[in-house]
Amino acid sequence: MGVRDIIAHHYFEVDPDAVFSIIKNDLAPLKQAIDYFKKQLFTE
Repeated sequence: MGVRDIIAHHYFEVDPDAVFSIIKNDLAPLKQAIDYFKKQLFTE
């Protein structure tokens, strides 16, 4: 199960600390990777 599936369908099982950790630690590197690939794909 992915994070979205758990949040959408199993919300009583969601660990708030895990969600906070994902937001705090994983979203910034993901955004950086997306920005990098967008630049590579659309500036050529």
